[in-house]
Amino acid sequence: MGHKTPLANYIRRHTTSKIRNPEKKKARVIDSLKDIIKDVDRYGMRMGIENHWGVSSRPEDIMEIINVINSPRLGTCPDFGNFSKDVNPFKGLGMMASKAVIVHAKCYGFNNDWKDKKVQFDRCLKIFQKAGYNGPVTIEYEGKGDDLKNCSIARELILNVFRGKN
Repeated sequence: MGHKTPLANYIRRHTTSKIRNPEKKKARVIDSLKDIIKDVDRYGMRMGIENHWGVSSRPEDIMEIINVINSPRLGTCPDFGNFSKDVNPFKGLGMMASKAVIVHAKCYGFNNDWKDKKVQFDRCLKIFQKAGYNGPVTIEYEGKGDDLKNCSIARELILNVFRGKN
């Protein structure tokens, strides 16, 4: 999966959570966020929960947490490439799009026809365009080859979709 640090990989393989029940894990996250959101509000920041691993691996759980916290300062940080095999990425992105505060447009490299090798990049972007998203979109490149070239292609695809050219 790209450029994970060896330490993060080690921790994930060799440690376990002290809380095994997924509902208890969610409750712990909610309790923590209730405290954190006070500072987020006080400083006028925004915060997003990225679909990643653990409690945030399922879009339904992310949305439940956000709805319980019920703060305009807490949203999602959808990442195109961070879905487990049992989650439909388009459904997941669709669930998170309306609450997105930032989007990680993850890509892995492009073919000659500007199609990403792993992700239906343009389809993912169109989900956010349809949802009326107009916030920041970061390019997260995890492929081989020329990073700058592939990030430039990703940038053009993002601009084309949001300008209605694709």
